[in-house]
Amino acid sequence: MEDKPGCTIFAVFEVKKKISIEEENMLRLFVLCSRVMCMSLLLLVVPQLSAQCTPVVAGGVNQLDAKTFDINMGQSIPATGTLQTCSHPFSLPAPGRIVKIQGTVVFRGECAGDTDAFFSVNGGAKQTYHIKQKLGTGGGVSTVFVNYDVPLTYSSPNASIEFGAFIPASCPSNPDWEFKGIMQVEKLE
Repeated sequence: MEDKPGCTIFAVFEVKKKISIEEENMLRLFVLCSRVMCMSLLLLVVPQLSAQCTPVVAGGVNQLDAKTFDINMGQSIPATGTLQTCSHPFSLPAPGRIVKIQGTVVFRGECAGDTDAFFSVNGGAKQTYHIKQKLGTGGGVSTVFVNYDVPLTYSSPNASIEFGAFIPASCPSNPDWEFKGIMQVEKLE
């Protein structure tokens, strides 16, 4: 790692090679820039530092009819102080278009935490419809009603709901995240 004038870099882990941003790797770097008097925490993903969430709601994304999918998922998020990631894959009729997603997303816990979920189509090539939630110190409940009606065209049947969360290791219990809703699609010819 190279120091630049005015910046002192403290690395929690020694870096032996360059890691591209596209890789799912996590590296925590604490950067103190003395010239501009700023501190920032940079989180990149490193597999050995991320852990998997545990599903608490059996279901996922299931097709109800030719145009309607039921979204019924949730997971317990381990309070490990590391990035937690979950992927909920499902298939769509291809080629097609997601025309609407509507539902309620609930994040509840006893301590602070951050989550980000998004829909991924075309085998991960397109990522959109982000749902971000935060709990402040002391925890609580964050309930969000989502209603996306901006069409998303896709060509591959491979889709997923991707989820990431950070919960401090000091949290006394594992928070829960749930998403219950409906997705409407249309098949393109």
